[in-house]
Amino acid sequence: MWLFFALIAPLLWAVVHILDAHCVDQVLAKPWMGIITSSFSALVLFLIIPFVFPFVSWTLPPLSVMAMAIAAGVLIQCSMAFYFQALSLSEAGIVAAYWNLEPALLPIASYLLLRQVLLPLQYIGIVLLIIASILFSLMNSKSRSHIESLGFMSVAALIQVAVVLLEKIVYLHCAFFMGFLLINIGIILAGLSPLLSPLGRRTFSINLIRILPVYRLFIIIEVTNVCAMAAFNFAVKLGIPALVSAIDTTLPAYIFAISALFFVIAPKYGDPNALKKLPGKILLTCMMVLGVWLIS
Repeated sequence: MWLFFALIAPLLWAVVHILDAHCVDQVLAKPWMGIITSSFSALVLFLIIPFVFPFVSWTLPPLSVMAMAIAAGVLIQCSMAFYFQALSLSEAGIVAAYWNLEPALLPIASYLLLRQVLLPLQYIGIVLLIIASILFSLMNSKSRSHIESLGFMSVAALIQVAVVLLEKIVYLHCAFFMGFLLINIGIILAGLSPLLSPLGRRTFSINLIRILPVYRLFIIIEVTNVCAMAAFNFAVKLGIPALVSAIDTTLPAYIFAISALFFVIAPKYGDPNALKKLPGKILLTCMMVLGVWLIS
């Protein structure tokens, strides 16, 4: 069951990556403004509370667990700030490849902190997925300078390692919806923090002129992002964090497929290069399927 949700998350995040890249290039005045729009979207989660109220557990976890959940949300926004900065420097596929630093580091961190040991074939599967993902992204590269974006994404990936481990601990001690809600409270608090400064408020209010005409696009992005987060978090709750994170390396393959689809149905968001080097991309997709099979 965890594998299903782990595969759904990167599919949804691929849509978010492609549309985020468009927004950073065409709409947002500053890359960090993406964390403000994402915090507004997290508020949507609270709108469904009346509908799920009778069906979920509302037992509050210990204060230490609540603090860890909120801290995980704050850290997510910190990593997103670095991600948006990297996205302003490199294309979506390259930035997606840099996220592979997370699954590369997570097995080590999981062993050191949680004493989780994987099977040899699972380690092989993780390596195959990381290699295929990197090759996939390099194949789509437009040969721009990526050193600076690698620096930003290295920090983002390190933060995400801490986030995934915190999420696993949180879900060991509370019901899923309660934990997810607390994490999103952290996301909202951290995401709205730039508005506490006069400069942040002024910059955001000026940029609203460009955001409002495409508000539907932002709604699609952020609702999709919340769904992807829910799928990933549920996979973490059910499975092993290192394996869930490894499945996330299929993101570049999803980006390739969805970029090609968008190029046909919505050219503004698609990538005309998506269908180039098709035999190599199909081979790497098969490599990823093998990696997923070894992990499962």
